[in-house]
Amino acid sequence: MKLLDRQDVFKQYKILASHIHGIQQSFYDEDEEESYTSKFDAISLTVKDYNTHNFCARVASDQKALHPLEISGKLKALFTEIDCEALILIPFIKLDFFSSKILPTPILLKLIRIWQHIFLQKPILKLLKFLLQI
Repeated sequence: MKLLDRQDVFKQYKILASHIHGIQQSFYDEDEEESYTSKFDAISLTVKDYNTHNFCARVASDQKALHPLEISGKLKALFTEIDCEALILIPFIKLDFFSSKILPTPILLKLIRIWQHIFLQKPILKLLKFLLQI
């Protein structure tokens, strides 16, 4: 697992930069306060329009305890099928990974402390890249 700079990823992964740019354009409102608009770090990028398709993966489950296991199994199968070597987690705007702490559970709070200790920073405004071993 690596912590990466968003701008470096935008330079290296042009399709990802284009996608994030498009999402930011659809949400950007110049009349908002600067504290909000400053989070739109891809809005001014010059990007190429790639012909890509988005999809949503869903696992139907009525058992909350099994749901993460089912999703992880499906994702592992998908990543194996497409020969994926890494997964990049990136919010569409520059946010702390843990800024949404609605009803934080003890497990979530423990995870937040562990990640902040690993990355030695608070808040975590970068993004995560996971190398996959499938």
